[in-house]
Amino acid sequence: MLKKVPADGGPAVTVRTERLRNVIGLHGATLYYLVERPFIDGTPEFEIRAATPEDAPFRVLARIPSSRAPIWQIVNPALSPDGKWLAQALTDGFTTNLWALSTTTGKWRQITDFGERATFIARRVSWSSDGRSILAAVAEGDSDIVLLEGLTNVGRE
Repeated sequence: MLKKVPADGGPAVTVRTERLRNVIGLHGATLYYLVERPFIDGTPEFEIRAATPEDAPFRVLARIPSSRAPIWQIVNPALSPDGKWLAQALTDGFTTNLWALSTTTGKWRQITDFGERATFIARRVSWSSDGRSILAAVAEGDSDIVLLEGLTNVGRE
């Protein structure tokens, strides 16, 4: 449920009654928010919704399957200052790239292409105030498997 509370105090007003995961933002009269829809097997699908005005019936902008958003990844799209795009990190295999979702058409546009490199973006992304850049904490990862044999004293003394 989503409630709106006046910044200077006062009673809260119910805006949405469905179970929300988080609010993405408000641009003009349009509210953008995320709903997690669990499947029978427990994996979630994420649905990005928009409502104009905020308490009107929603329209689905996009769905994000669990395969594109692993459990460690934060699914909280960032709304551009002009309200035209939602930026989100999405994963394919071992690589995470930045994507932008048009709030008008609901079409995704790929922003980065890290190819086959093991790259991840584990935090929420953010737009610059002029909307010309997207900020993201990007890391490259690879794992090594190490076998430790003959340990006689495990831990510290």
